[in-house]
Amino acid sequence: MAWWSNKEENKQSSAGSKAQTTAGAAAGVSSADVMLTRSGKEEDVILYPRITEKAAKAAENNVYTFNILPQATKKDVAQAVEKIYKVKPDRVRVVNIPSKTVMRRRHRGRKSRGKKAYVYLKPGDSIEFI
Repeated sequence: MAWWSNKEENKQSSAGSKAQTTAGAAAGVSSADVMLTRSGKEEDVILYPRITEKAAKAAENNVYTFNILPQATKKDVAQAVEKIYKVKPDRVRVVNIPSKTVMRRRHRGRKSRGKKAYVYLKPGDSIEFI
């Protein structure tokens, strides 16, 4: 009979966590915001700069490309760039990268999906990648 009491306690604790979640939703906090700030660092939104020929050409026009977390938003990316590189972005565009099917030696596989962000800076501002 003791295991029945554990179930009731688990039901009460899960009901309490649901109440906290709905309280966060009522306060205007989305689940993505909670997930991004759980680590305590907003700059963790940016995974790494995307270094390609296309990105290098775009950087000449003050457009920088970054790989970001799939749940990140434009606002999150702008705040992270501001915090890391001490530059205020003019605008941010976000693009989903779909997964792709590839063939290697008669074996089919999949490339992972992701998300990238184009960060536009004002003329005169720049970001240095070391």
